[in-house]
Amino acid sequence: MKNYSFIRYMAIAVIFTVISISAAFANPPATPRQFNDITATELVANITIGWNLGIGFDVVPETPQQEVDFRNNLTISQMESFWGHPAATRENIIAVKNAGFNAIRIPVSWSKVVDSNYNIRADWMARVTEVVNWAVENDMYIIINTHSDESIFKFTNSEVETSLRTFAKIWEQIAHNFRNYNEKLVFEALNEPRTVGVWYEWLGGNDEERANLNRHYQVFVDVVRASGGNNDKRILMITTYGAGAMAEAVNGLVLPNDTVPNKLVVSVHAYEPHPFCSPHSHLGNATTWNANNTRDTRPISEHFTPVYNKFIRNGIPVILGEFASWDKNNTAARAAHAEYFVNHLKSLGIAGFWWDADGMSILNRYTNTFDFPEIANALMRAAGVNAPIQPPKPAVEGTVAVFPIGGWQEGSDNNTRIVRLGWQRIQGTLARDGYAFLSAVPDAAMLARMRTMKSFSFMVFGDGKRYEVMIQTTDTSVAHNNYRFAFTAPAGVPTRITVNVPAELRQADWGGVGVVPFNQRNVQNFIFAPTAPGTFDLAVWDIRIVQ
Repeated sequence: MKNYSFIRYMAIAVIFTVISISAAFANPPATPRQFNDITATELVANITIGWNLGIGFDVVPETPQQEVDFRNNLTISQMESFWGHPAATRENIIAVKNAGFNAIRIPVSWSKVVDSNYNIRADWMARVTEVVNWAVENDMYIIINTHSDESIFKFTNSEVETSLRTFAKIWEQIAHNFRNYNEKLVFEALNEPRTVGVWYEWLGGNDEERANLNRHYQVFVDVVRASGGNNDKRILMITTYGAGAMAEAVNGLVLPNDTVPNKLVVSVHAYEPHPFCSPHSHLGNATTWNANNTRDTRPISEHFTPVYNKFIRNGIPVILGEFASWDKNNTAARAAHAEYFVNHLKSLGIAGFWWDADGMSILNRYTNTFDFPEIANALMRAAGVNAPIQPPKPAVEGTVAVFPIGGWQEGSDNNTRIVRLGWQRIQGTLARDGYAFLSAVPDAAMLARMRTMKSFSFMVFGDGKRYEVMIQTTDTSVAHNNYRFAFTAPAGVPTRITVNVPAELRQADWGGVGVVPFNQRNVQNFIFAPTAPGTFDLAVWDIRIVQ
């Protein structure tokens, strides 16, 4: 995904989920697995619809301090969850497969986990292997790649020789580790190869860089084919400059020489129409989309014309490695767009992979349910998969109901913004006269339950310091009151905190309207905040109430 198409909530990161890597699932096969020697065209035809495990392994540091932290201070799980999604679980993969996706793309950044000689950390390789093995367990087609590694892979004449050596070293290790998997594992050389920040970054590159990109692909094929196991016949994927589908990028791509025929796939990406799919397109903003409006459909059909003319009609298969649309409170339009998009891909013989991350996520990786079942079902209908996905409902365990969070507010020093996520984290330094908070905003159906709740509980991951959870209520349109409960957030251990809320609880009101029992108030939300100035780090999720 293009960097400018994401909103990074840099002060807000995901809970650092503790991961225990299973020894059995962290190891690749010791001997070559049975290999069905299909062509690249057959593989693409076998993929019904794919899903990207976005914003996980592909996280990269973005500041000098983060560079230091990634190399010296962070655990594997902390790196994997650094940009705001929980570390992948086996249940995530099962949920994706059960929904009807039969292929998964696992984007992986390697530059952050190498030493000065570009040796990859063993625990990082083991963790990637574990997730690949979960996909194997579910009989999925799998793509692994090098992703967001522009800091070490370069395409200018002055940098290319060093880059080619580095590129070979990285792929020697990846290819060796995964050499014995069967034909359903595909290697993708590069994600969106480009020089960051140049004017032609997203315009297909220039002659110099496209030529040097092609040199990388020849090294890629040569390294993989020489790495043993099943890699002498594995299907490989190469991507245009910047993953662009414009004529400059497509016509500048030269397929490398290969020792076996019909084993290469070309990949591009597409977020079209861009004003509709992106949260902040330079072309404007659109929240509506209509299959009967040519202004909405033309950007899709025209996007693939160069790809079709050069590759598909000449027998070279194509995979759309990424496509999706950003949530702008327009689910119906997004579902219509998704169904049309996949139908168009199928008409061209292209296999598509939904980019599931940030505002484009449709899978809730905590609950393993789909927050946008309308979009998931639209994808499946177009892909010809009969796997209807139901809307998630609050899970009821006796009298316990999971709190369906409609949104979070995060505030600090009078700066507040809304974030649509099912968990949230605050971290930073609280000044003596400042404040910081997280406010869990319920949906309308939960408000009545909250008024009569006997207790509530929530998961926290913290720093060992004291915090308070407040139930914010109102007596009038202007009078507010917070019922406060202090707790300690254990350091480094996800913990459930339970709070009893007797109906008789009373507390003086800020608005001066007197003391009112809790069950006679209009409940608004839960608020979580540090109790004292200083540094703080708190994550909260999975709020449940008991009536």
